Amino acid sequence: MGDWDNLPRRDGSYYVVKSLADNLLRYYDIVGVDKLCYEETPDEWQWQVVDSTEYILGYERIEATADYHGRKWIVWFSPEIPISNGPWKFGSLPGLILEASTDDGKYSFVATGMQQTTKAIGSVYLVDEYEKTIRKSFLKSKRAYLDNPLGSINAQMGGDITISGNSSETIFASSNVVDLIETDYK
Repeated sequence: MGDWDNLPRRDGSYYVVKSLADNLLRYYDIVGVDKLCYEETPDEWQWQVVDSTEYILGYERIEATADYHGRKWIVWFSPEIPISNGPWKFGSLPGLILEASTDDGKYSFVATGMQQTTKAIGSVYLVDEYEKTIRKSFLKSKRAYLDNPLGSINAQMGGDITISGNSSETIFASSNVVDLIETDYK
């Protein structure tokens, strides 16, 4: 049998790669048939530390809040783990962010465990196939795709793909049903 752990694969819909050496964050995702990426600096967070503590995974954690690109975030970080980082784009607190959620509860990240490893972090699969763009253009493209996936794919492919069946069924995901994690593209 082969080494399944080292086979390249997409494990999710997007990748966020943080480069501490370059002070850059690179975001990779697919919109319809297009693979897109953009870069930004990860220092935009303006945290307000709240006088509230709890425990997660045995670590004391402290609450902080911030508004970021259209959403209010509530996070819990642990100064016992002196790493100024966290999931997704989070960072710039004096400890590892172990939990984060939007104030409306639509998005959340929760640490369920930690382990030390010597395994190197590999690069994004087929990284050279991603076209560079800027953040707001990416978000507008993603929203347009979610609003009308068939129209977006037809425009990208120059085709005329249709779906037959009950025309009253909707295949769209409007922003009042589900919006992007960052909403300042509007």
